Amino acid sequence: MSVSGWSIESAQADFGIGGNNKKRAPADSIDFKLTDWNGEWAPAPLNWDALPAFTDPTKAASIERWLREMICDVRPVSADKLSSTGELAPRYWVPTPVRNQAPTALFQELMAVDKPAPVDADDLVGVKLWWELYQSSSASTLQPYSHPFIAGIDKDETLEERLARENDYGADKHVENKKRTEMAKKAAKREQQSKTKRLAKAKSDTIATGAFVGNRIKPGLNLYVRSARPDDMVQVRDIYNYHVDFTCCAPETQRLTISDMQARYNSVIDSGLPH
Repeated sequence: MSVSGWSIESAQADFGIGGNNKKRAPADSIDFKLTDWNGEWAPAPLNWDALPAFTDPTKAASIERWLREMICDVRPVSADKLSSTGELAPRYWVPTPVRNQAPTALFQELMAVDKPAPVDADDLVGVKLWWELYQSSSASTLQPYSHPFIAGIDKDETLEERLARENDYGADKHVENKKRTEMAKKAAKREQQSKTKRLAKAKSDTIATGAFVGNRIKPGLNLYVRSARPDDMVQVRDIYNYHVDFTCCAPETQRLTISDMQARYNSVIDSGLPH
């Protein structure tokens, strides 16, 4: 008798130690019950780790028999008989009457209700009940579905749309997606507020220290700027002479000629200065 309440014969019965293909004992046999002296579950044998894995000697024979039956049933199929099945939808999927109404009439009644409104105005345009899309009255396949073409990310998407897209991990994680999107919105709002505070503080610090604050000229017209050419010297001369006559911005007191302006232009070109 073993210490654990199991006997050597119990190990041999499931082809364990010294099994030698000995037949298993019945499950209700007195000598092989997995109970201790008190009728409770017996502890595992001391040599449990040394027991080999359970093997069923009839498993290989069952697989061989199954393979022989399958090989005998193999039939060649020509390539011209192959065809796709399409969208498979068994007929028993079609719902039975609901609320004492035919399903089609019920859904038409629901679609006629204004609330809740669709997200987009075109969501329900041309929509049909799926059981109206069978290829024939006896077929179990639906008409091919035309998938929408997605060119890529919408360049005009808003900040909320971008955050929702970046935090969308699939429909099966809808709750987590919503939670991540809301957290991203709060983070973006905090970042915007922090940026506004930093800019305001930098501006106030600049004014307090007396540093120069740039005040760029922003004309209301769209101006086209290009490099000057020799043909432009007449217009450049007129503009320059205006400042000579009416402002103190020019060092000259006498008006310049076209030759003077041409000489200055050539000097700028020879010196490699911007023009």
